[in-house]
Amino acid sequence: MIGILTEKPSAKRNFVKAFGTAKGSFKGQEIVIVNALGHLYELKDPKLQVNTDLQKKYSSWDLENLPWDYKDINWIYSPSKSAQPHIKEIKDNLSKCTEIIIATDLDPTGEGDLLAAEIILALKLNKKKLTRMEFVDESPKSLLEAFEKRRAIPNLLEDPNYQKALFRSKWDFLSMQFTRIASKISPVPAVIRQGRLKSAMVFLVGEQLKLQGGYEEIPFFL
Repeated sequence: MIGILTEKPSAKRNFVKAFGTAKGSFKGQEIVIVNALGHLYELKDPKLQVNTDLQKKYSSWDLENLPWDYKDINWIYSPSKSAQPHIKEIKDNLSKCTEIIIATDLDPTGEGDLLAAEIILALKLNKKKLTRMEFVDESPKSLLEAFEKRRAIPNLLEDPNYQKALFRSKWDFLSMQFTRIASKISPVPAVIRQGRLKSAMVFLVGEQLKLQGGYEEIPFFL
């Protein structure tokens, strides 16, 4: 049996429409289509990512305990809230398959590949035959073409899409410490959120405020 892992319920509906079944025969092959709900697994809190003797340091926002040493982080995932029933359903279906197709969204950042890999690795399904469907949209024509041309993944841990997304995910996690630093040195008592996107936004706003503050009216004639 071939298992097709999609990203969300709406995607599964489009796949069922394309293949004509959620669990049954397609062109002489038995298939089952399942869906995630976005990320079903998430990285644990920083203080739970380190050895016991470092937990106090990683739960503190004091500047003397920053910055973090990324080598201390164990990168431990746990199921997100209320995810267990859905995880069980995916496991019950995919564990019976000889091939698992990653059919999550094809994001430039690799986010779809990451959330699928989190599920496959957590459920210890990475020893099965793994392939990737790559499609531009979820129309029946695109999905069926992507099914026929699916790409083999010899080693999930070495797959470039997964590695790219994992690196970005780890960077996002480590950037939490910048929120702590900014909040501690802020002149107002507030949580100053920082990160890959927020930091860029804060920088752009700051640059505009500087221009506004240094504005000088210069008369000119047309």
